[in-house]
Amino acid sequence: MAAHPKQGEIKSIAVLPFKLLTPDHNDEYFGLGMADALITSIGNLQQVVVRPTSAVRNYAAAEQDPVAAGRALKVDSVLEGSIQRNGERIQVTARLVSAQDGRSLWSGKFDEEFKDVFTLQDSICRQVVSALALQLTMAERELLAKHSTRDPEAYQLYLKGRYFWNLRTQQSLKKAAGYFQQAIEKDPTNALAYASLAQCYTLLSPREEFIPKTRAAAAARALEIDSSLAEAHTALAHPSIFYEWDWPAGERELKKAIEINPNYPTARHWYALYLTAMGRLPEALKEMNRAQDLDPLSLVINTHLGNILYYSRQYDLAIEQYQKTLEMNPNFAMTHFYLGYAYLEKARYEESVAEFRKASSLGEDALENIGYSYGRWGKRDEARRILRELKKRSKQETDSPSDQALVFLGLGDKDQALRWLQKACVEEKPYWFIYLNVDPKFDGLRSNPGFRELLQCVGLMPSEQVSRR
Repeated sequence: MAAHPKQGEIKSIAVLPFKLLTPDHNDEYFGLGMADALITSIGNLQQVVVRPTSAVRNYAAAEQDPVAAGRALKVDSVLEGSIQRNGERIQVTARLVSAQDGRSLWSGKFDEEFKDVFTLQDSICRQVVSALALQLTMAERELLAKHSTRDPEAYQLYLKGRYFWNLRTQQSLKKAAGYFQQAIEKDPTNALAYASLAQCYTLLSPREEFIPKTRAAAAARALEIDSSLAEAHTALAHPSIFYEWDWPAGERELKKAIEINPNYPTARHWYALYLTAMGRLPEALKEMNRAQDLDPLSLVINTHLGNILYYSRQYDLAIEQYQKTLEMNPNFAMTHFYLGYAYLEKARYEESVAEFRKASSLGEDALENIGYSYGRWGKRDEARRILRELKKRSKQETDSPSDQALVFLGLGDKDQALRWLQKACVEEKPYWFIYLNVDPKFDGLRSNPGFRELLQCVGLMPSEQVSRR
């Protein structure tokens, strides 16, 4: 076994999905599930930053180089391992390596029955913490050994749920929710399963079906069982901010989540969005930079970092940030979508429309944004053609007043734009209304009394911190 590093030498770690040595498709979830469990346990410690599961889930290949992965993830150390399952026994080999030079910091072999999987995880956690030379308080030792359930069947269902949760598609989220519900049925005191179910309900569509369940049946129940779960506080904050516009409740839950776990990137991320909505852009930028430090490969965080620059009217820097994000994944629809708006504010109209069309081809509904761009571009006939398409679509599907409002806004028809925006605030409550106070699109409406009424509808007050065009 290699010599341990000095205390404080290792400040960050990535836990890669454990490789499965037994080719059983029924166990494909277990490698990522083991990593996810260790990330959750070690992530409770404030002395070391642990990359979230979303950052490491793509490093499951058998030939994965841990040093290359560590450098890409910008960490000091990497924990990798392999799992071999023989009936009811699990054999695990784990190794902690330096991401700087590849030297082995620690290695261990474990052999347990599956019903003792918690003992196995505790052993790995303790030895990794020892290898990292962390000095833990008694409270931190208790956190490290904390398990939301001691029921092996409930735990296995939970791991399956986490596997599908981390795939982040609508179909996989529905599967994940099903597994989390089964885990709760096996163990109704499983707080992490409730918190994870809440996270599924937060992202699943349509929101009208899932938001009430999020608050009542999932996040709130998780907190009743265990009020120290940062994940549950964060999940509870999401609907408060984005759909209910209950700003004090959202802020309270996010601050509590950050207090519990300052290294939880989602809490930092969503707190930055809250601060953006409040017009507190310098603070929002600081929080989003912190979220990016914690999860540097997150496409959503990197895109939203560009958004704060955009809302701050730093369009060139926003464009640069969006382009950096697209270098990570050129097919991420959200980034193309917001890049379209940044180009628009630079009067790069053709590029703006091209980005919205690219976002649309990748699954992001952007028809109204294309119409808005055409209106700003002076191509009024094209904008009105899209307005007719939107009106025709609204007769066939759920009416979206905000879509029509955007095109009228692009055409410069402020009265019609405000009328449809006010209708949307009452009937539709679009999530992006939280940014009315800072979005450059609405700078031409800010002196209109009707716009102040719109801000009151959302529960916002006019911000003086945003420089106007």
